Amino acid sequence: GALGVALALAYSAPPARLAWRGWGEVAVGVAFGPAVMLGGHWLVAEELTAAVLWGALAAGLMTALVLLVNEFPDRAADRRVGKRTLVVRLGSGHAARLAWALWALAYAAVALGVWTEAFPLEALLVLVTTPLAVTAALMIEEWRHQERPGALVAASTLQVLLHAVFILGLGWAAAAGVG
Repeated sequence: GALGVALALAYSAPPARLAWRGWGEVAVGVAFGPAVMLGGHWLVAEELTAAVLWGALAAGLMTALVLLVNEFPDRAADRRVGKRTLVVRLGSGHAARLAWALWALAYAAVALGVWTEAFPLEALLVLVTTPLAVTAALMIEEWRHQERPGALVAASTLQVLLHAVFILGLGWAAAAGVG
């Protein structure tokens, strides 16, 4: 809980202002992935399991992606006011490649969770959401090459939907493995 409060404050409050320094995605990914999941599980079960670790990593990556994808349409405005998000710091090309990598890592965490038998086989069902990630990534690429703002609004909306379905699917699979 203390880590979550500290990250929430550091996200936008001086002196840290992590969102303004290109660390906001990391802070949010940690706060809403590992911190919440590991902390919550520890409070309930008083132990940490491989399933919780893999799930926390996947959830944190998907959560960080919500912020990263949402930063693309704000790139010019953020740059003007001195907000150095990852998209501003890296440029849209490198940030788009980073998004691809984060999506791949989130899905790999699920696959590795199944491979190590930390997750039940049903967890692989979240892989059916892969086309949503690919579609969002292609929308970002389309925007980068044609500067179509509408593509980014759709990509941001799609990433929020992907995040919700991915997390719910992973939770369902974890519950199926327990019961």
